[in-house]
Amino acid sequence: MKWSKYFQNPTYLEMTRKFMLNQDLKPLIIKYLGIESGMQILDVGCGTGAFTRYLVEELFEESKECVFTGLDYDEKLIEAAKQYVSEKMPLKDIKYITGNAYKLPFDNNKFDLIVSHTFLGIASDVKKAFNEMIRVVKDGGSIASITSMSYGHQTRHGGYYLEKNGEKNY
Repeated sequence: MKWSKYFQNPTYLEMTRKFMLNQDLKPLIIKYLGIESGMQILDVGCGTGAFTRYLVEELFEESKECVFTGLDYDEKLIEAAKQYVSEKMPLKDIKYITGNAYKLPFDNNKFDLIVSHTFLGIASDVKKAFNEMIRVVKDGGSIASITSMSYGHQTRHGGYYLEKNGEKNY
């Protein structure tokens, strides 16, 4: 299914990602992901490439050089990702390609790290996508999925679970 056709056009998708990706969290996310210089990193379901660029900006400031590949099924989103990089980031180490997350076009054991920002939350077959990620990540590598629960900032969330015995389960 083409996300840009049925759900969000590239401009809207880009703006929602900028809203969700807080600049103050960059160092924490880089640390959490365990990114080190020289890593090969794949961003599955990259959309307009906002999360890829988000990581690259922080790594560039820390002088960490990594090679990034962003992959999305939607050609329109990949075109937008390439345009954003050419206009805003004169960095050579980002490549965006059109591809299928359920049949990744890479050899086994290729990437040190695979990231996915919001993709697994909308994937029609999470198990199949995850199995493909496992196939292409190197032995000892990592897979990290970041999902979003809300576009709004919340200090406390009431939870989505039903009350049990008069108490909320969250």
